[in-house]
Amino acid sequence: MVCMTSGSAIGIEKARLRLMHPIESPRLLPILPQRSLLQPMLPLAPTVSQESQPVLDLATRRMAKAIVTAIIEVIAGKRKPHQLNELVCPSALRAVSSLRRIPECRDLRIRSMRLQTPMAGVVEAAVHLQLGVYSRAAAFRLVDTPNGWNCTHLEAALLPRTITKAG
Repeated sequence: MVCMTSGSAIGIEKARLRLMHPIESPRLLPILPQRSLLQPMLPLAPTVSQESQPVLDLATRRMAKAIVTAIIEVIAGKRKPHQLNELVCPSALRAVSSLRRIPECRDLRIRSMRLQTPMAGVVEAAVHLQLGVYSRAAAFRLVDTPNGWNCTHLEAALLPRTITKAG
């Protein structure tokens, strides 16, 4: 025979009621969708397959890196602008020449470069640059012309709150 006081009997009764009627949880619970055999499937977004994108061969990759490196070297003052005459369109060459005149750009260095081919005969380069202790960005579009590869577009954010666009 178990001897219970009235206080312990009330505690047992409260515990029994909590099991029967759980108190609302203060946490938010996700609403899960009801699974049904009649529920329609949502259409999947088409994905771009690797086969549909042109492949960037090694020679093209080397040429693109060489052209972008030459442009950055001209901006940094390590190369003469006339060396880009055959590689850069006139509007981009004017932008490169104007960036070259900025004294802060003398310490410009390439940290990394990413290349992609959105279509055959076109290479786009995204370049992470270092200017002193700051990171900067530039983007280039190179097009394969009958005269060879040519930089047709240039966008560079080398100075704070300033984006230089050409092409």
